[in-house]
Amino acid sequence: MDSKEWRRIMKNWVYLKSELQLEDGGDILNGLFQNGTLNDSEYKLIKSISPEPEKVERLLFTLKRKPQNLNAYKRFCDIVREIQPHIEEKLAATPDEDACLEADQPQTEDVVRGALLDRFINRKGSTCPLPDVKAVIKECVTSAGVNYDWGDKQLRDLITQVFTDTTWQQRSKREIPYLRNLQIRPSQTPTKPRLLSTPTKENVKLMQVDGLCDFLNNHPTVGKKEDVIAKCKDECITGEVFLSLKETDINELFPSLKFGHKRALSLLISNIKSQPHDTENANTEQSVIESPDSTCKPRECPYQETLRKFDHPVEPWVKYVKGRVVNTEFCSGNMVQPVKYFANIQKPTVMIQQMADETVAFAAACMNDRINGTIYFGICPEGSLEVLPGEVAGYTLDREKCRSEIMSKIKFAFEEKHHEIVSKVIRDPTFVEVIDRNNSDDHSYVVEIDVVPTSHVVKHEVFLISSKFPIGKKNKQRLFRYTDGTIKRHDGRDLVHFTSKTVMDLTTLRQTQEAKTQAPGPAQNLRRKFLNLFTGGAETLEDDVYPVLFFSPLGDKMEANFIEENLSFVKDIDATAIFDFDPESDTKGLYHYVMNKERVMQVLTTDNFDKNGGENLEKEKHAAFLENLQTSSLNTWTFCNGYECLGKHAFGPFEWKQKRIEGFRGAIQFYHNSIPQGRALVLVFLFSSNYEVMLEAADEIFTKFQEQWIILAENDAIADLWKEQMIARHCADTGSLNERCVVGIPWNHLNDAICQVTNLRQPSACLLPTSKGMHCSLRQRVKEDMCDLDILSIQQCSDSEIVNDTKKKEAKRREVEEIFFRGGEVDWWNFWFPGDHVLKRACHESLMNQITDALTTTKETDNKVTVVTLLHQPGAGGTTSARQILWDLKDKYRCCEVKQINDQTPEQIATLRCYEDLDSPNPPLVLIDNHDDEKLCLLYAVLEDKARIAARSSDGILSVFCVLLVCQRRADLPIQCDSRKVLLKHELTTKELAWFEMKNADLEKRFKDDKKVDPKLLISFNILKENFNSEYIHRTVGTLVNNIKDEKEQRVLKYLALINAYDVDFIPVPVACFDPLMQTPQRCGMIISTGNQRTYSRKKGWETCLSSPLRVLLNKSSRSAGQGTKEQTLRIIHSLLAKAILLKLMEKLGETIVDIMNQLLDSNVFLVDSAYTERLLYIIRNIIKKRCRSKDDRKERFSPFVLAAIDDVDIDGTVNLMIKVFEMSDDAIIAQQIARFYIHCKNWTEAERFAKIATNKWYRNSYLWDTLAMVYKEQLFDEYVQHSETDTNKINGDDAKRIIGIAFKAIETFRKEQQLSENETTAINNAGYCGEIRVIILLLSTFPKFQCYTGKEDMHKFLVNAKFVPDTFQFVGEADIEHLKQMQDDATKALRRLDEEFHQLKSVTSADIMPKDSHLNNELLISFKENIDGFFGEGTDRVPHSMNNEDAMAFRRRRASRLGVASLPSALRIMATGGMKLCSAFKLMVENVKSPQANAFDFVTILNTCIAYNGVADKEQTLASFQQMIEWSKSLYECKIQQGTRPHLETFLYLVLFHLPTEDRHMYNLCSSSRLLEAISQWKEAFYKNHPRQKDGNRHFRKKDATYFFLGKGQDMESIVYYEQLNGRNEGKGDIGDGVWRTATALHRLKRMKGVLLNEGLEINMQLKSVGGNMFIVAIPTSLPIRKRSLWQKNVYFVLGFGWSGPKAYDVTDEEIKECPNTQPSASGSRDWGPTTRVPPLVPKSLEIIMMSITEKEAKLDKLTKQGARRNKGAIKKVLQKQLQCLYRERDDLLGMQ
Repeated sequence: MDSKEWRRIMKNWVYLKSELQLEDGGDILNGLFQNGTLNDSEYKLIKSISPEPEKVERLLFTLKRKPQNLNAYKRFCDIVREIQPHIEEKLAATPDEDACLEADQPQTEDVVRGALLDRFINRKGSTCPLPDVKAVIKECVTSAGVNYDWGDKQLRDLITQVFTDTTWQQRSKREIPYLRNLQIRPSQTPTKPRLLSTPTKENVKLMQVDGLCDFLNNHPTVGKKEDVIAKCKDECITGEVFLSLKETDINELFPSLKFGHKRALSLLISNIKSQPHDTENANTEQSVIESPDSTCKPRECPYQETLRKFDHPVEPWVKYVKGRVVNTEFCSGNMVQPVKYFANIQKPTVMIQQMADETVAFAAACMNDRINGTIYFGICPEGSLEVLPGEVAGYTLDREKCRSEIMSKIKFAFEEKHHEIVSKVIRDPTFVEVIDRNNSDDHSYVVEIDVVPTSHVVKHEVFLISSKFPIGKKNKQRLFRYTDGTIKRHDGRDLVHFTSKTVMDLTTLRQTQEAKTQAPGPAQNLRRKFLNLFTGGAETLEDDVYPVLFFSPLGDKMEANFIEENLSFVKDIDATAIFDFDPESDTKGLYHYVMNKERVMQVLTTDNFDKNGGENLEKEKHAAFLENLQTSSLNTWTFCNGYECLGKHAFGPFEWKQKRIEGFRGAIQFYHNSIPQGRALVLVFLFSSNYEVMLEAADEIFTKFQEQWIILAENDAIADLWKEQMIARHCADTGSLNERCVVGIPWNHLNDAICQVTNLRQPSACLLPTSKGMHCSLRQRVKEDMCDLDILSIQQCSDSEIVNDTKKKEAKRREVEEIFFRGGEVDWWNFWFPGDHVLKRACHESLMNQITDALTTTKETDNKVTVVTLLHQPGAGGTTSARQILWDLKDKYRCCEVKQINDQTPEQIATLRCYEDLDSPNPPLVLIDNHDDEKLCLLYAVLEDKARIAARSSDGILSVFCVLLVCQRRADLPIQCDSRKVLLKHELTTKELAWFEMKNADLEKRFKDDKKVDPKLLISFNILKENFNSEYIHRTVGTLVNNIKDEKEQRVLKYLALINAYDVDFIPVPVACFDPLMQTPQRCGMIISTGNQRTYSRKKGWETCLSSPLRVLLNKSSRSAGQGTKEQTLRIIHSLLAKAILLKLMEKLGETIVDIMNQLLDSNVFLVDSAYTERLLYIIRNIIKKRCRSKDDRKERFSPFVLAAIDDVDIDGTVNLMIKVFEMSDDAIIAQQIARFYIHCKNWTEAERFAKIATNKWYRNSYLWDTLAMVYKEQLFDEYVQHSETDTNKINGDDAKRIIGIAFKAIETFRKEQQLSENETTAINNAGYCGEIRVIILLLSTFPKFQCYTGKEDMHKFLVNAKFVPDTFQFVGEADIEHLKQMQDDATKALRRLDEEFHQLKSVTSADIMPKDSHLNNELLISFKENIDGFFGEGTDRVPHSMNNEDAMAFRRRRASRLGVASLPSALRIMATGGMKLCSAFKLMVENVKSPQANAFDFVTILNTCIAYNGVADKEQTLASFQQMIEWSKSLYECKIQQGTRPHLETFLYLVLFHLPTEDRHMYNLCSSSRLLEAISQWKEAFYKNHPRQKDGNRHFRKKDATYFFLGKGQDMESIVYYEQLNGRNEGKGDIGDGVWRTATALHRLKRMKGVLLNEGLEINMQLKSVGGNMFIVAIPTSLPIRKRSLWQKNVYFVLGFGWSGPKAYDVTDEEIKECPNTQPSASGSRDWGPTTRVPPLVPKSLEIIMMSITEKEAKLDKLTKQGARRNKGAIKKVLQKQLQCLYRERDDLLGMQ
């Protein structure tokens, strides 16, 4: 408020105090609060003041200090105008005669009025001499720089205006005048009036530039204010900078100021800085000139304090908080109920003496009136503008001195005959510590003395105070009585009457009231109340609940030992979230204790959840944080009010609400959404009464988790304030608090109860084997850090409490056996009872051999992570068999099961491998059971990366980093599998069936004896016993389903059966998902009677009340639910049972699977938006989109559900259902599946629409773009097929143009896919390149169906001749013509890209993890080339004479491509067919390389031909001399500049291969050493240019380059050794086995080079001699890191290989290995390169031939079908059908059909 507005208020001060009604007739106070003028604490403080004039005074003073930008005066007037318009009119009519005065020259009256309000208070009965008032006022006014010359009358009139209850008193002229009902404000020293007072250092520090300028403008000591203020604004000087100014700074900043002005500024800064910290005046009014930018904290809203129990000692938790209030208006109902008397100390200098005097008077009064009572010192009895009635203040005093003084004064004051009685009645003083939140060093106390005058002690005595107390008239005793809340002194007749009659009556009344005081009723059973609230009355938790814990700050005595003995449950409880309001928790509180117990928690603060906070400015990162938190395996611990580790300090309630409540709301909202509705269990632990901040959070807690909370406190002293505030804040009503507050259970008892009901057990030690045969203990903290792994201990299941107790062991055996045989997952305890629960299947031995071989291999290979796969049919026992392997090997190897796969899982496996075993650890065995394929591939790739890093840092040879036992569920097992795969079918051997029969007999005998578990109800066990017999399954299902009568249960069973039958992963469904179906909307609990008591009990979940038949069919288990907690889940006990149940219900209800799925999606389940419905929707999405693999290991066209729906001939219903799932999930992959479904239905418009929807939602996913391209390609294929069925119906021009347009759209989209795939970090996607080639093949195959088609020759000429366009093609636009002619180059580029990707790189990823790329294989590449060359290649070697030289060279190139020598792998492949094609190609290319226009293709091709021909068996001579090939390689290298964006790697390969100088090549004209070194250095760069994904070190799906050639012994071509001569054929991939180097062939053929091993075993410096005789060094990388340190920096010998990225050193040894004279090389080691065993060459077919064969076979089959059943016709039909299936597959592979 500005000075003009305040003066207007001051002129109407008396009028406003008398007329303004703040709460009557319209509630002005509430209006100011709602419009934001008053904050919460100001509103509550003003509202608590009475009478009304003081309340008005407080309001006006509060408005005065409001910043000008708030417009507080205008807001006040607006509200007053509506409610009391006459007041607003008077204010508006007040003249502003002094408006022209400057702000730093206020009127004297304003200053005096401000001083009066600031320094004086109304106090009834108090007096203040006028000279004292004048002295205070004069000092304040003159210090403000205002002249003071008022007379007594003028001052008196103003005082009576300001304080209306004050009266003037002067009995005579000689007597000093005084003012009655006026008192100088307590604890105040004379200061300057607040109007112009100097603000504190802290306030000035908070000022921004504008605020500082306002302050300086209003301060009287500042001279030349305009200059000073302008400079401050120009230099952006804030309050903090201003206080840091020194004299030199002032001289520099203000050079134009005079010395006096500069010194005044310096003194002002010094005065502000020298002010003491906010102590005495902390609660006084703020200066009116306070900056609008300053953020001074208002006084916190006072909370009610709970007083110590009467006549009880001070318990450790009983402490008062300064500023809290107690109720001073207490009226005792009887004598036994104690009165409370709050004494006021008027003279602080004699404080203890005054306490003693007050105590004596109060004690005497209580004893005389026979009433119990307590006198309090340190609690204000009366209120003022700053101090509320009953406010806790405390006194700083010497407790022993105080106690001694009070007891001495009591003994001195009472008569000697009463000393014994007094000592029994008056208790010793108690000192309750007062906590000052703002000053931890302040140690003050409230002094309390209890008086208990029981009738049998005081009897009929009258207690008079000795005449010596206090000093007064002689020989006069005083009688004190307690009347109307005050102590009154009685003399004379009152004393006589009291002694003679009253005391007798009072004693009798006291005796009567003591007799009537009833003994307390029966104690409430707090354990039962706790169980009712926590478990619903059960002894343990039975239903699915999610605990959320809130901790208040601990009490002072709650240290480490206390926590260990009383709160140890904290370290083990599985809480969804923990909210800790203790700012010291991380240093000495509960979190500190938990960390010392080796627990691992994810630490959060409320700031992490504040989406608008400084830490979460990026919305995407905040969303990712919440998503990661949702799936995290770690429990969370959220610090709500301070975390010193991050420098976050504790706040008071006001600051907390301003700065942290939004983050707290975000956290509560997050967990509220994460927890199923109604299943939260909120536990609020009140450890001390220091929970003011927690009270501010209570509204959020109780609102979000209604009727799901429990308050836990040890005593009423702590809980009472909470209850009172909950009612006052409307957070809870009295009934709920009585029902849900458990108060009175000691913490140690509550600790035991929580441990019992939640089955908390101390985690047992985890022992791991080491490579040395010893054991090491895995620290609990490290184990919890590896939260993604279930680590198997050597002492697994070694709980001594169970193992050493026969009864408990037998009970455990039966418990885990029943769960397992009912269909639950196998538990480690099942293996602990050997041979009794788990049958080792027939495949166990084979699987164990595979695992053992993988773990113990010493062969060094590129793949350090070995994969063994167990393929099993659902329910066949795959998981059990896999875990059996881990159990059997846990004593020797570290074994674990992966619970979930994320980016931290590989690091956790690496940590487990090396934990306390760093030298040469054994590989761990890791079970991965039915995880997502993509995540599994990524895990494998990252582990391979870590293995390579470990190999480089290992001293020895690292053969195996870890072994992955991958357990995969397959409905259809493959017909054939490799050695690393084991199959487990739905089929038991005779031996296995015999074991089940024997076990069944044992179970039946046991049931006959104890009648506990009927073996007939162990469904899972019986399914295996019956060898998966379908009749048994259907019979059992029929009986059980018919016995389920409840409609809700039938519905849940139907939905579960559908989900489990078609979910490929067989994921259990969270119980909470079905809450909307099973729970009726009602209160979350019920009132139950126990004897004479009625208590509240939480209602347990519906899953505890299922019928027996449904329990038999369902398996209830728990699994990780994110945030480190467990959730209960449901699943049909067996997949075969799920399908049988579904069929039974479909038959019974007449519904299809589409109908049931629609019912589920439309049900109440999805009306609730929560994390659990999202989880169910995730399962349904997988049901729609996840495809299985068929027996031939190919992915099915659609998911099992969609395929089944198609079989039901419900096409429209199926696609509508898929669209509904997409609309609910917004999943791009579902949109992709809808597009694929429409492709299947040939609905091209809708297919294109949904494919585009998918790409728009996930733009950078190349696979989605592939689907869009597939829409066009399939449409093109459909056109091709339609017109292939008849030759008569030709395609007209318009349709031909449309088809060409479709093809071009397909090509464009495939190229978009290519572009995106190159930037993806996942496994490479080659489908875009394959798709482009397929579209070209399809389009050109469709050309013969066009009406414009004039023959194959014209078509070929049109495609290869840039200028030729047939007349019949004139309907095609110029742009399309250009695209058609460009197709040759496009196809060549795509083919080359695929060829190089396939042959130049070899994958380091196991084929068991990464299925073979269906888009690319050798056979497909050959087919592509055959078809493309059929269109663009030349069919003859004869070049037409009419061609010019350029066209002739192009002709020869096309012919060479058709012959198959355009690439080295292709040339080497046709080497096996003989030399005819190679000779023809050589003759053609010789002509080209002779020409000056020869390009890189020409030289690459001729060198490919010569090298391949060298391997032809029985060849008569070489095609070219070695020197000629050397020259061609030089020419090829010179052409590297012409090679464009994708260089030929053969350029570098051939230069180094042919020009590497050896002693056998000295006679040749080799290139210079500098050229050779240049080629080697550029080779790697060219390799990365062609294969950029191999360069990025962060990408895990990298491949290694293949090695084709080695340097051999001998001259000419004998010095070049092809890898097949050493290792046999290996599909052209360049794989070299480690065992090849010591074979006779290798020793005979390979040349060993010499060099020095450097760079920690990563490269070898090889010294060579150039042709000129000069020595030079070539650095050769090693193929694998050499970790044998003894070889480092020494001479070594090696074999030199030539890969596609450069030369490499193989088989590095420290000794030269020489050929054994007695050994002869094998036939494969002959000079010929061809392998000894001839592999029949592939015979590729063109699309035209395949289609002709299909047409022929279909005609034959149709003819046989029409002829009907005849002898032997059935067998012929089967043969034809099989042939057709092969042709269809061949066609689909070539065209990539979905």
